Amino acid sequence: MTSISSPSTCCTSTAMIYAMALEERREILASMIEPGGRIQFSEPLPGEAKAIFHLIDQAGLAGMVSNRRDSNTAAASRPTG
Repeated sequence: MTSISSPSTCCTSTAMIYAMALEERREILASMIEPGGRIQFSEPLPGEAKAIFHLIDQAGLAGMVSNRRDSNTAAASRPTG
């Protein structure tokens, strides 16, 4: 990943990452997390979101965070309000 040396570079790098597909962003994030450290990188769960949520609910977990595989994080694509 490019080093960030100024605010304008930061914004450019951030915009580039936001435009990437989920799988590309996950690959970058996985390369930044030290194995065995305090932060754990989760693997994608197979199946439908409703079924996964049901299992999470049954296990008594607080919740889940999910993304569509074909999503990007562009601010313009987020609903507001």
